[in-house]
Amino acid sequence: MKFLAALVALATPTFAHADDWHGIWTTDPSACQYKDMIGEHDPTPVLYSATSFIGYEVRCDVKRSERISTLPAWRITLSCMGEGMSYDEERLLMISEDGRLWEFDGVWEPMGFTRCE
Repeated sequence: MKFLAALVALATPTFAHADDWHGIWTTDPSACQYKDMIGEHDPTPVLYSATSFIGYEVRCDVKRSERISTLPAWRITLSCMGEGMSYDEERLLMISEDGRLWEFDGVWEPMGFTRCE
C-alpha cells in the first residue's frame, strides 16, 4: 500500500504552494541589487506579499487572492495608489515550471519575473 501511495505521489503533477508568488521579483536580474530600495529606484524589483504589492512609484493593497485550483496560478485583486492616482485592478499570477512568475493584467503583454535571492 505504501508503494502505491508513493507511486501516486510521484505521478501527480507538482503545483505551486499558496505563497509561491510572495517575494521580491524582477524582469532584469541585475536589478536585484536594488532589492532594499523597492519603489525608490529605477530600475527596481517588485514585492508581492500576502497583503501588498510594491513597485516603482506604486503601492497596492492586496484585497483578495484566490488560488486557481487546476493551475499553479492565483487571481489577485489590488487597490493601488501611484503617481497621484488611485485605482483597482485584477492580475493573474502564474508560476512556470522554471520558477518564473508570470503576471497577466489583461492590458499589457504578460511579464515574466525572476525571483531575487
